[in-house]
Amino acid sequence: MESVEEIKERRSRSSGGSVAQSVEGEGAEGGLAGCQFHSDQVKGLDESILFPPTNYVELRGPGFQRPDDHVWGRTVVEYVDLRQIPARLMGRLSQYRPTEDIRVRRDDGSSDSWSEGSEEEPGLVPGFDDSDLAQDLCDSSSNIRVNQSPTHFFSLAFNRHSTNLIREFNALKRVVIDSAEYDDIRPSYFIGDKKLHITLGLVRVETPQELSQCESALLELRESQEYRDILEESSSQKGLLLGLSGLGYFGSSQNSRVVYAKISEVHKVALIKRLWFRLSEILIAHGVSITVPSPTPEHPPTSQNPAEAVLQNYTPHVTFINTKYGSRSEKPRLTFDSSKLVRSYSKKNFGPGYISEIQFNELSGSQQTRLNSTPEEVYKTVFSIKMDSNQ
Repeated sequence: MESVEEIKERRSRSSGGSVAQSVEGEGAEGGLAGCQFHSDQVKGLDESILFPPTNYVELRGPGFQRPDDHVWGRTVVEYVDLRQIPARLMGRLSQYRPTEDIRVRRDDGSSDSWSEGSEEEPGLVPGFDDSDLAQDLCDSSSNIRVNQSPTHFFSLAFNRHSTNLIREFNALKRVVIDSAEYDDIRPSYFIGDKKLHITLGLVRVETPQELSQCESALLELRESQEYRDILEESSSQKGLLLGLSGLGYFGSSQNSRVVYAKISEVHKVALIKRLWFRLSEILIAHGVSITVPSPTPEHPPTSQNPAEAVLQNYTPHVTFINTKYGSRSEKPRLTFDSSKLVRSYSKKNFGPGYISEIQFNELSGSQQTRLNSTPEEVYKTVFSIKMDSNQ
């Protein structure tokens, strides 16, 4: 059987075209039957990536499928040569383990693979090491408040380019409202489509000085490596693209308080986590109190340290339904059965959504309780920064 180098040399001589074109146009010849390489998915990498070396990463998943692949029965496999990835980027990638769709092949033909934990459980990306940051937070843990009512929160807001996300969200809302199967989910539980966002974290601000410190912390965040990492992943025209797929819940499936859309790209989940953890560190240094929820039967504490609670309790997500929107004052907080809804939309693609702004928002009930708050009144933005490399 021909070696990889012999295949490359023969095809280059016979076609005079690019390696990507010769692979795309042939079937069983050369032992590559059933594989299609999408050149647009590996743009910018050396052509040798298309012919995997001894050690390589094999990527499988819907993100690499063309629309007609399932019609023609093609198997799509993308290969990335680890030797072609800059050391700086590999350092970031090493901070988390990939999902079950990413496998590392070795010389002996074996492979290592990892699966994420329960999709409903909050927590870090598997293998995501923030021990240094955790220590930094521990040094100032007196500024972390457990089970104190927050007054404000930081968020990543979806911009006007997120038309598909808004359309799919409104379609889901119509199905729930019009169907008797979901009659315990009130229309008022849905967030307004113009308010869709990813919450970074909650704080308690009680003085004008603390409010000013929050703004200073957000400006200081722009100087951090975590902020620059987000910018490097972002488009200058549209912002940070986020794939959103499937639904999750907080609480239990029979007694849910929140239903949210999941971020499907694990490395972007990691980037957002690190952004919030760095902002937490800056806020604490400025004397601002960060609030974390008290433990629940569904999610008991894994640590007595408040700083570690910040790390463990944070799961980036896009809230669609939240019972506090429908009734801010009822005790105990209302719940609903989300099992059928989550199951029915487990594979639903809600994205893409685009992020280009970090906002600091005031919760509407922080000054006075509003018994008839609407989703549009749940919070108001106090100040924000555009995520722009030119700033």
